[in-house]
Formats: sequence, structure tokens, C-alpha cells
Amino acid sequence: MKEYYSILGMSEGASREEIKHAFRRLAMEYHPDRNVGNEKWAEEKFKEINEAYAVLGDEGRRREYDRMKRAGFVGARYGPQYAGGRYYNQEQVFRDAFANPYLFQELARMFQEAGLRFDE
Repeated sequence: MKEYYSILGMSEGASREEIKHAFRRLAMEYHPDRNVGNEKWAEEKFKEINEAYAVLGDEGRRREYDRMKRAGFVGARYGPQYAGGRYYNQEQVFRDAFANPYLFQELARMFQEAGLRFDE
């Protein structure tokens, strides 16, 4: 069962800013370029962190996810990739993330500041 709050190390009551801060910190920590020799493992963690932020970082998706979680649907009947009335796979999460110009620009800025390439 994927628990997006746990993935980001947050409680359900976390503010939007706390979630954003946790995402940035974890994205930098688990970026494959920063985990030489463990790139595959880091890539999986990085994808998981992005998936969690794609849901929790969007107010509407987070609200839907929370509602479904309270109802007991997340990770139970519908499986770990069901959130807010929609099914998400990694490809959809990344497509949505990169279609969001704010999120894409924020990621690009963060990685550039850290000397990492985001466009490869």
C-alpha cells in the first residue's frame, strides 16, 4: 500500500509548504545523480517521491486522496495506485508533473542550483 504522507515523511495535517519542503529535500537526496553506484535504487525512490508529490502537492488531488483514504479505499479495494477517483501509474504521474509548468520549472530550478541536470 502506498501511503503518500509516509513517503514524504509527513503527517496528514502537514501544510502545503511543509509538503513542498519535504518533496524538495527528498528529491535532492534521492536524485540518481547524487547516488552514484545506487542509481537504480535512487531512481525508484525518486519516482515514488514524485508520485507522492504529484498527488499531495495538488490541492484537489490531495483532497480527493484524503477523502478516499478516510473511506478506506486507498491501498485496499483499489490498490496502491488509486487516488481520488482516478487510477495513476508512474507514466501518468510524470506526464502530469511535466505538463504542470510550475512544477517542471521548480524541479529544473532546484536541480540547476544543485548542479544536476534535469533534462536528460
